[in-house]
Amino acid sequence: MSTAAVYARKSQEDARSAEDKSVDRQVAVARDYCAEHGIVVASVHVDDGISGGEFRDRHGLTALLDAANRGKFDTVVVMSLDRLGRD
Repeated sequence: MSTAAVYARKSQEDARSAEDKSVDRQVAVARDYCAEHGIVVASVHVDDGISGGEFRDRHGLTALLDAANRGKFDTVVVMSLDRLGRD
């Protein structure tokens, strides 16, 4: 059975955007996707109010990468690739 880590990020600029970018919404969509595809959610990592251009002070991303290095999951699920970072 496949296991996944869910990652969600919302920047301060996203606060002006639609509700669909909220971290709660992103996590819910990712959990639904996993349930529909028989994927077990091993962990959820969130950075709220952090720019996609910032990589040093993203505690959720750091925890995600640490869990990946320890082999805690085999897939990362995000609502869209721009949640991981810009460019």
